[in-house]
Amino acid sequence: MSEIKSVQCANFTAALGETFRFCTLDGTGRPCGQLLTGKVQKIRRAGRKMVVDLYIPTKSCTHTYYAAEIYYHGRPREGLI
Repeated sequence: MSEIKSVQCANFTAALGETFRFCTLDGTGRPCGQLLTGKVQKIRRAGRKMVVDLYIPTKSCTHTYYAAEIYYHGRPREGLI
């Protein structure tokens, strides 16, 4: 099975190794929660949905999110990562 290199999220396409700022979407499709910066570590399938493992440097851990629930807020400024 080949490695997945990109995934279609809520409002953009994320690539493996890319770093960006994001928040998650609630059940109604509106952005909610804390604004975070993450780096795409792994992209995979979970059932019929795409799942993205994001490394969050401020929390020093990796979180897993459904791709459709990730809302893009731009790239982080240089020197903040």
